[in-house]
Amino acid sequence: MSASWKSTGKTVNWTATAAKTVGDLLVLADTVGVIQDTVTTGQVASVAVVGEHSAVKKASANDGFSLGQHLYAVTTGGVEKLTAVTGVNNEFVGICALAAATGATTGQVILTQGGKA
Repeated sequence: MSASWKSTGKTVNWTATAAKTVGDLLVLADTVGVIQDTVTTGQVASVAVVGEHSAVKKASANDGFSLGQHLYAVTTGGVEKLTAVTGVNNEFVGICALAAATGATTGQVILTQGGKA
């Protein structure tokens, strides 16, 4: 059997179980990706699993990011968002690529797959 090329492995296709917008985080088992297409339930979205991306950030007090800091996905109001806070259920997303102020609604992250914090 010969090997056949499938893709670059930088994205995966996901059939939306809920509406998602470009920049939303998506936790898929032990992998966290960033939605690349705005979709409604039942549509297929491209989800980036490597690279540097702008993603939705938790905009609460004491949640500013510093360059190089580890970032995690936390569920807030049913939506996964970037946070610098570790937690039992927070999935490691990657490292901060650009400092973000407390109250900012997006953050720059370099995706680095890892698992629970």
